[in-house]
Amino acid sequence: MRKKVISEDCITTSKSSKNRIKYLSFLISSFIFIGGISSAINSFRRNKEDVQVSKEDIKYLYTAINSNPNLNDEEKESLSNLYEFIEDYYYLIDFDFACFKLNTFDIKYEEIEDVSIPATGTWNHSTNDMTLYLTDDEDIDFSDNPIVDHELLHLISVDNSYFPLALEEGIDSLVISEYDSFNDAYHKQRVITMMLCEIVDPDIIIESYLKKDFSIIEKELLKIDSDSNLLAILEESLDSYQDIFLDINKYYGKDLDDEEVEEAKTYFEDEHTVVEKINDILCHYYTLKTEKEVGNPRNLHMYYPDSYLQLFEDEESIINIKKTYSALFSLYSSSLLEKTYMEDLNRFNYISLPEFKTAYFNKDYDQNSVTFGDYIVIEKDKNQIKQLSKSIR
Repeated sequence: MRKKVISEDCITTSKSSKNRIKYLSFLISSFIFIGGISSAINSFRRNKEDVQVSKEDIKYLYTAINSNPNLNDEEKESLSNLYEFIEDYYYLIDFDFACFKLNTFDIKYEEIEDVSIPATGTWNHSTNDMTLYLTDDEDIDFSDNPIVDHELLHLISVDNSYFPLALEEGIDSLVISEYDSFNDAYHKQRVITMMLCEIVDPDIIIESYLKKDFSIIEKELLKIDSDSNLLAILEESLDSYQDIFLDINKYYGKDLDDEEVEEAKTYFEDEHTVVEKINDILCHYYTLKTEKEVGNPRNLHMYYPDSYLQLFEDEESIINIKKTYSALFSLYSSSLLEKTYMEDLNRFNYISLPEFKTAYFNKDYDQNSVTFGDYIVIEKDKNQIKQLSKSIR
């Protein structure tokens, strides 16, 4: 069951691989740890000109974690859950910064009186800590919980430049969904990220995120369209969406009175407007780059099983449609524009929508195949969506 945000950053529990955790525990226990952060950082500090980072350097992150005096053993072990991601992108992480963060940050716990609100988490770069929120009747299971994974990604990414928070949460959320097989509350932020991954190389996106330098992505978008005003509108729209998203979540799980219903409707209208703007701009970049149009999958026969394609008069028409339209990006666009909430009810809640299974960042999975819900698999190279039976998971 999807659980929702109550503050600027939220994620809830899911089931991760027990075997992976056992392996990581063994891996970490095999390291020779250096006592103290000065040893951990100074023994590894590199010149700024030196961009060579070896896979062996990963151990310094765990050295920093395990010498952190603010964490207990259970908390330290839970931080090993992101090893696969770190193994894929170690060369993009600022190790001096990450070692300092991991050796000095703290995990705090705060109880929530309203039991209808699930456990969530927040991060804070300025105070260098993460806070986990929980109700009286539930405990945090560190061995089987992606909360810390989500917050840890925030902590190890440098916080030194402008980066749209909506995209930051979207990237973080997409990483967790691919490495932990878990989808959190940031549905639209995640879809926006997936759309951007079809426009800009995912490795460039993750580099921009870890360095908190949005100019890296900006440069790629300006190569497609040199209109800086369009890029500024996109950035402003991303910021506006995140603000509206947080405003909407103030109503989650509440029985709304008449005044609150009217307020919520205003936010819903604002959200729809800004999401349409984001969608239009992303579709524009995508079409310019690929020369493929973006359509509504409900109106285009090419997005359904081959039997539907027989409705066309000849094979040439089918081929032309496949050349003209993007199956995957059209599905992303449609999902982004879909409503995720039940606005006609006085008790505000979210609709559980089918999720995408992707591999933009996870190097261990097929990046040509994208699954949507339990029914549809998209084959990128063939620009084709195939419908599956309900029994296929």
